Amino acid sequence: MTLTRLFRAILSRLGIWWEKYYIMQTDIDINIIDLQFSKLADKIGHEIVKLTYEDFLRGEKSFCTDKKMSKYREWFNDPNREAYGIIIDNDLAFSSWICYDKIELTNKTVIQKYNNNALLQDAYCHTKYRGLGLHSYVTLYRLKKIYNKNYKYAISIVRTKNVPSLKTQTKSTLKIKEEVTLYSLFGKEILRYNLKISFEIPNSS
Repeated sequence: MTLTRLFRAILSRLGIWWEKYYIMQTDIDINIIDLQFSKLADKIGHEIVKLTYEDFLRGEKSFCTDKKMSKYREWFNDPNREAYGIIIDNDLAFSSWICYDKIELTNKTVIQKYNNNALLQDAYCHTKYRGLGLHSYVTLYRLKKIYNKNYKYAISIVRTKNVPSLKTQTKSTLKIKEEVTLYSLFGKEILRYNLKISFEIPNSS
């Protein structure tokens, strides 16, 4: 562990942390989305289904923790959220959410400035099934669902260091709109909009 990571880990234990995110957005062009989805559907072949709480019981244990499952139980009771994913050999291979009524960064911080947008949220791929293109496949499917509910735009919020997710969202027609930093100080969250944005996706090496 580097000194920087050690320092941040110590601060985090004290209740102080910060993280940078890109707000990515797409003006949904359903013709492009349909074409890309059709190509991936032919290649991947697995069916995308609307998930239930019980489906997450088949998820990877390191991801589907008690805390995560408690949050998802609340989300399933929210009529403005839907979960979609892929089940392979009784494993929850991929899971993801759509939120239709707010653009939330955390349960404490909601971004108010975007209208007629739905949020692509909480995508996760089981480690056994990574590298199959499931993320792009399900992202395009969710964009189709969002379009069918008469939303013009979709947003995804991605950590600036999460290179695989940034590449996937870019391939799925999303573009970086803004960069923000979220600070948490002893439980109080402060959102800052950064003036300078690097639109180039960093090298993963």
